[in-house]
Amino acid sequence: MGTKMKWSIVLVWLFAQLAWSQVQSGSVVFIDFSETEVTIGADSRTTAGNGVHNDNECKISAFGSKFVFAMAGMVKRDDAHWNAHAIAREVWNKESKIDSHSARLMPRVADGWIAAMEPLYGDPEVIRQFRPRVSPGSEPVIANALFAATDGTGNIVVRGVNIDLDLPLFDSTGKIHIIHDDFDLPANSHAGMGHDEIVDEFRHETSPRAKDYMRWFSGRIANEDISRQRAELASKFIELSILLHPKSSELGFPIDVLQLMRTTGVHWVWRKPNCDEN
Repeated sequence: MGTKMKWSIVLVWLFAQLAWSQVQSGSVVFIDFSETEVTIGADSRTTAGNGVHNDNECKISAFGSKFVFAMAGMVKRDDAHWNAHAIAREVWNKESKIDSHSARLMPRVADGWIAAMEPLYGDPEVIRQFRPRVSPGSEPVIANALFAATDGTGNIVVRGVNIDLDLPLFDSTGKIHIIHDDFDLPANSHAGMGHDEIVDEFRHETSPRAKDYMRWFSGRIANEDISRQRAELASKFIELSILLHPKSSELGFPIDVLQLMRTTGVHWVWRKPNCDEN
């Protein structure tokens, strides 16, 4: 399956108790990028504190038939009336009218989304509530995103984005500086976003229970074609995370799985009824 490109994703509680009703966050997402397709699996829960949660969040978005967006971290802020997925779609709508070729469109959409989100994530009220939630030794990650596109001729491009707070600067001066890094994912790589510790355990079989379970599960799907095997694995990794993660209360069913095929584009394997196809 090639090397895994593991993102430094630490999903922290982003907001103080007074803001729980305003924001929604939380996620586990798994990405498998092969030479022929991109497979993405995600759970459906976002949390808003005090036990309040929503199990209808669409964490994977298809824009048209050849472009996909997924993210973990801060998804939306209700009181400010913005949604990171909706903003990504707006940027895609604008940029795809200029040039729809995937190799040129995808980085423009990613750059446009970053430019739109950084001021929102840098709002002083957001940072005021965000900073106390960053535990010692953890990364001040606000959001992570995945952009993937194909032009239907055999070309797939995939880019990851991390958006962080410059923590040393903020702690020493009180100045807010939102920083980001973006990178292209190579084919035959994997990435996890959010609470992906269980994904890592079972994919790498680092425990006896993971070894035993994956031996059984691999046999169960052995007769499926390779695309279906990838979809089943993505779904299973998310399912195991929901059931076994120490912070399982922040994760929830149902599971969505999308595949972006090199030649045919978007294919939903499993999708909640409330999630738009395009």
